[in-house]
Amino acid sequence: MNAGVLIHPGLLHMLASAGHTDDLLICDAGYPLPPDILRIDLGYRAGQAPFLDVLAAVAATIPIERASIAAEADSALGTAIAEVIGFEADRIAHASLKRRAMDCRGVVRTGEYTRYANIVLTVGAPF
Repeated sequence: MNAGVLIHPGLLHMLASAGHTDDLLICDAGYPLPPDILRIDLGYRAGQAPFLDVLAAVAATIPIERASIAAEADSALGTAIAEVIGFEADRIAHASLKRRAMDCRGVVRTGEYTRYANIVLTVGAPF
């Protein structure tokens, strides 16, 4: 039994399998995903699981070297994300974020209904 914050076996496996510089996407409920990408779907109803809760659990589990969000995201969302991950995320055009997401090692889809509640995390090294 894992005594950490996360208990979802599929999500833990995805995070444990990621290496330094791999990208992971955490996205809202409506984010368009290709059918062949490794995905963990945590959404079970509108607003659940919340984006910021999932981000906090992931951030407590892996080192994050870099983060990117859509430039179009509300400034309050950007501030909340920075509070969770401990630094300001890069802001890039939503279309660019979508292109980067296609090369991610895996995706965690939440039940979030907030517009642009998406983030590409670059895995860091724990040393």
